Amino acid sequence: MKRLLFISCIFFINFFTYTSKDLMYDSINNFPEQFKKARAIGEELSVCPLPQINGIVFAGMGGSGIAGQVVATIIAQDLTIPVVTVKDYSLPNWVDQNTLVILLSYSGNTEETLSCFADAKTRNAHIAGISSGGALEKELKQNNSTWIKIPGGMQPRAALAYLCIPLYYYLFKVGFVCNAFIKALDHTEQLLEGARNLYNTAKESNFAYQIAQKLQGKLPLIYGNNNTTEVVAARWHAQLAENSKILSCTNVLPEMNHNEVEVFNSNLKKDVAVVWLLDESMHERSKKRYAICSDLIAPYVETQITVDLGGNCFMERLFHAMYLGDWVSYWLAELNETDPLVIPMISVLKDKMQD
Repeated sequence: MKRLLFISCIFFINFFTYTSKDLMYDSINNFPEQFKKARAIGEELSVCPLPQINGIVFAGMGGSGIAGQVVATIIAQDLTIPVVTVKDYSLPNWVDQNTLVILLSYSGNTEETLSCFADAKTRNAHIAGISSGGALEKELKQNNSTWIKIPGGMQPRAALAYLCIPLYYYLFKVGFVCNAFIKALDHTEQLLEGARNLYNTAKESNFAYQIAQKLQGKLPLIYGNNNTTEVVAARWHAQLAENSKILSCTNVLPEMNHNEVEVFNSNLKKDVAVVWLLDESMHERSKKRYAICSDLIAPYVETQITVDLGGNCFMERLFHAMYLGDWVSYWLAELNETDPLVIPMISVLKDKMQD
């Protein structure tokens, strides 16, 4: 009996240790499978054609909202109408009956997103949404709007593929993106499967682990490029905050060349690390700006990390760079002995907002 009790105690200790420490690892490691399942959700979508649309708005917060930024960044290169993202309680004043408003809330209960739904409804906008359920499901169904159901039970930041990929299919089926976007998903899925084997083990040859080691104990200054890797910088910033529990700062080229570059001088603290997130689609002048700027700041910052990943198309490179950042945030949490799953401050803040 004592032996059985001992074994049971060990089981429960291991179980709770696993759920606390390793669920985020599994979520990141299983991202390629999530990507595949998300595509299946998209392929099964049945939607109605839309009338004339003059603009698209993605509204969402945190780990849900970043998916809207990702989709907007990729499709904006081919769209002839404006596409914007909103991270607030209300929509831009120009939203009207010719606007498509897409709401993103993994839980379906994000108050800012629900407020945007009410705003969109008042303006007679065309509305669609994606969630695992919650109040958003109920509101969309009552409004006869498209609701895209995705699996629940995850942290929103760990459900990026579920939140992104079905939206590509939705936009394809209502006529906003071409078949090339859907074909690009095949190559992206294959690339992610290969990348996982490069990043999922704590070893010196792992680029993600190398970056985490270089960032440990430092303040990361993350520089993307306007309208290309800007969303990657935002994703890295958010993942380092929630998973690694560290502060980072972000800016973009060419804008940082017109102000922030001046902070690199003899007064700059030595505990900063600069991360450059580049892509071949950058404007040639921005590429030149990076080359010059990295040389200019070299005397004042010990650590500069350049991320410029390959891929056959922009979508592949974007998802690859974000996936790398997810692993960096996980390994940095490990190095800092921080639980990447729990988010105590966010949880307390949400509770207090209910008062």
